[in-house]
Amino acid sequence: MRETNNKGIDLALNSPSSDLFHATWKCIASFGRMVETGKRDLIGFGKLDMSPFLNNRRYCCVDMDQICLWNPTIVKEQVSND
Repeated sequence: MRETNNKGIDLALNSPSSDLFHATWKCIASFGRMVETGKRDLIGFGKLDMSPFLNNRRYCCVDMDQICLWNPTIVKEQVSND
């Protein structure tokens, strides 16, 4: 927050769990978003502070295992494009 003059960051691609997860969530700017790529907090029924949503912050989870399972074509297309 110091580096952004308390504005916060617009996008965080996050995978750490526990304290780092919550610290990152607190650093999201108004109208910013956090994209979760880890599963530890999901599997462990982690708690998410709801107050940042009051400033139109967004949170979503991307589960690559599920993407590979349910839509392998997307993964194949990305691999073949690289």
